[in-house]
Amino acid sequence: MRSGEKRIAVLEKRMGLHLENEDVYVNVVGGVRVKEPAVDLGSEINDPRCDSNAPTFFRDEENEVTRIYLTGQRRGGLGDFDIYVSTQRKDAEDRGFVGTFGPAVLVRELSSPRRDTRTAIRRDGLEMFISSSRAGSVPDPTGQPSLDLWVSTRASTHDPWSTPANLGSTVNTPAADSGPARVPRPRRPRSAPPARRRC
Repeated sequence: MRSGEKRIAVLEKRMGLHLENEDVYVNVVGGVRVKEPAVDLGSEINDPRCDSNAPTFFRDEENEVTRIYLTGQRRGGLGDFDIYVSTQRKDAEDRGFVGTFGPAVLVRELSSPRRDTRTAIRRDGLEMFISSSRAGSVPDPTGQPSLDLWVSTRASTHDPWSTPANLGSTVNTPAADSGPARVPRPRRPRSAPPARRRC
């Protein structure tokens, strides 16, 4: 994700990375290679009593607000895994994206009593895809709701999210359908310079 002149990578613990628990970390990266060590975003976003994972970074350029959406099982949640959001503090702009995010707050309209995980937000912040096993999901072979892909929208980044809608049986199956990802719009190919005529 590009913000100003820096590229930001929001990470979670993966096999082979020796990070604390399942916390959310941030890197300032250039290109494909990570040039800075991962920095833990702190206990306000990474609750030591529970896992924080599946981070999705969102920069609202119009309102100059940066947020990280994440999932976890926290006190005060609605059930299994729920969806939370942490907003970057305005008073720490000189420190970039390291250690400047506030506490993770439950996003009630995206969460349910069942498992809600994995988010993908559209670049303008007006559409979010989530994985959820909420009521209305395609039943798995045991008859329980499976993990399905759902979509939620909002009129502006100041508005609450709509009640998520199931993407239906064209996309969802009795298996676990999860891990939505936003695919960037392909860049237009650059046109070749006009050929020079030889005289």
